[in-house]
Amino acid sequence: MKGRLTLRFFLNITLLEGGISCIWLLFIPGDPKSAWVLGVSKIRLALLGGMLLALVLLVWLAYKANRDSGWYQRFEHKTDQLLQKNIYSAIGTMAACLGFVAGLYLLCTAFTTTDLFIKGYLTRLAPWIFWLSAICGQAFLLISLRNAESWGQNLRENKDPIVFFGIVFFISLVVFQVTNFRIEHWNKLPDAAYGIITGKPHWRAFSNRLLGPYTIYLISQLGFSFETALVIFNFLMIWAQNTILYSLLLKTTKNAFGVSLRYIIYFSFFFIVLQDYYSYPWDYIDSVIFTIFAWGILRRKPATYFVILFLVELLNREIALFISLYLIIDALKINHAISKTRTYQEAPVKRPIRSLVERLTITDRRKLSVGVLLSLAGAFYTKSIRDLLFIESSLDNVGADISNKLIGNHLHLVVNIKDLFFYNLTSLNFINSIFVFGVIAYLLLSLPRFDEAHRKAFIIVVMILISILVFGLINETRMFIILIPFLLFFHLELRDSAMPISQ
Repeated sequence: MKGRLTLRFFLNITLLEGGISCIWLLFIPGDPKSAWVLGVSKIRLALLGGMLLALVLLVWLAYKANRDSGWYQRFEHKTDQLLQKNIYSAIGTMAACLGFVAGLYLLCTAFTTTDLFIKGYLTRLAPWIFWLSAICGQAFLLISLRNAESWGQNLRENKDPIVFFGIVFFISLVVFQVTNFRIEHWNKLPDAAYGIITGKPHWRAFSNRLLGPYTIYLISQLGFSFETALVIFNFLMIWAQNTILYSLLLKTTKNAFGVSLRYIIYFSFFFIVLQDYYSYPWDYIDSVIFTIFAWGILRRKPATYFVILFLVELLNREIALFISLYLIIDALKINHAISKTRTYQEAPVKRPIRSLVERLTITDRRKLSVGVLLSLAGAFYTKSIRDLLFIESSLDNVGADISNKLIGNHLHLVVNIKDLFFYNLTSLNFINSIFVFGVIAYLLLSLPRFDEAHRKAFIIVVMILISILVFGLINETRMFIILIPFLLFFHLELRDSAMPISQ
């Protein structure tokens, strides 16, 4: 249906739907208590005024399209040019599709909900919702008809990517089902997330972890319970994690679909194995952010890339400080040899720390300054937001969590050392110790083959392991999930047949 009929029909039918919506709005029963002018409330007058303005504009467009052929041809040509650009076509298609689906959902909710408060608002907005969803549906149809030929060609040319991304979706669904089965404390997880919103999380250290809980809260506003929204969030994050990782692997391997899919399977296996009986919203976001972080290090991305990641992760969890730490590390270069002018007698006097300092050279003062400032600002923000938002714990016998008031995080170094080297070796948790030792052994064995980017990523991995030993619990294996992307990219980079990651 290419040609004049499509656009003209679009304008004419939109005008007709607008008239129906306007009449619908006028015939909705009103509350006499809120009547303002001619028995109509202020809210309804505002809705009616906006609708009339839109109708006036549509009347003018429809008149021009039907009466002025020259104007219409120019209008149609510009529309075609816009839709021929892939970016605008994709954005328009997605927006139209989402608008149509959201409109249908809200209309169904308006006529089926038993919540009188929500029903009252949606009933008044229903004419607008109907009109906008109809426009979105027609826009989707218009774009589809005008791009059907090019979409068909792209589909034929990109059959392999579509199939493989479909497999990634299926793998994500399987991982979601398996991890849901492994999570034993579903009765406590919604409370742990919602408690952050109310100021009563399980622990003070959770108070600054806002991104996940508020995202779940927004999902719940679509008509789901908070518990259901949490399940939806978990699936979406697993899918996003696998899709993003797969896309980055394709970039790394120059579109080696089979190799990239194999690494997705590796990641999914470790994700399931390391999944704990607790699984918090911020854990899923950590996994996504640190996948992008690890790839960015090995790609030698600019400072702006890491600043953006830092700001997003800071809303999620305090481990954003590892990103600012990387900026500091990346601003330094370790010299492999001390100046040959040193005499033999001077060498024994040198202390290890002083010798290391002498080997360091600042190569980017701007990046160093940004890293230091972000670290200080991140630490200040984390401490401040915890003190500001935390009211009390929702757990019994925790109360104001006074024992962790100073920094918020718990200190478990002694417990972890005992578990790592002693208690785990005589229990079923021995696999956790083996995993830690295995990661360290793999990194040390790979160290001679590391280039500068690898060494910097290696330092970050070591710092993450140290932080888990100090602040986390090694037997809560979900904490190790953020290490998996680093290990996968290391392994992919160091394979003889792999394409180089670094540019």
